[in-house]
Amino acid sequence: CEICNKVFRRKGNLKVHLLIHTDSCRFKCEICNKDFRQKCSLNVHLLSHTDICQFKCEICKRPFRYKCSLKAHLLTHSDSRPFQCQICNKAFRKKSHLRDHLLTHTDSRRFKCEICNRGFQQKSRYNAHLLSHTEICQFKCEICKRSFRYKTGLNAHLHTHS
Repeated sequence: CEICNKVFRRKGNLKVHLLIHTDSCRFKCEICNKDFRQKCSLNVHLLSHTDICQFKCEICKRPFRYKCSLKAHLLTHSDSRPFQCQICNKAFRKKSHLRDHLLTHTDSRRFKCEICNRGFQQKSRYNAHLLSHTEICQFKCEICKRSFRYKTGLNAHLHTHS
């Protein structure tokens, strides 16, 4: 590819790849109107509008819509932690977890709360913090209908029913 220097064995693969460098989206989801450059991407997306889960974990039988989701899930059944921090040697199952962890070795606080000015390294922690400024309790106990602001609160509560 003359744009990003990625190498392909077949011309057809290069031709498909070149589509990512254009703004042209030739395929549209008829359900939600989302646009896609490649037909295969549309086909994968269409699964998100169904309840079809064609992939199943052989260990715990949990169903998945996507093969990549099953593959990521299988790591939870393994002790393998192939992604290691070069600074403190802590190891992670997923590359994204290592990437998030690396932020703990910096002073970077990219996500700032506009209400209290508190800073967060990770967007997930920032989003969880925002709930502290609201009355919204989105996590509900299915047994007694009590609501909680945080998932951790619900999880702790669930133990009171067993």
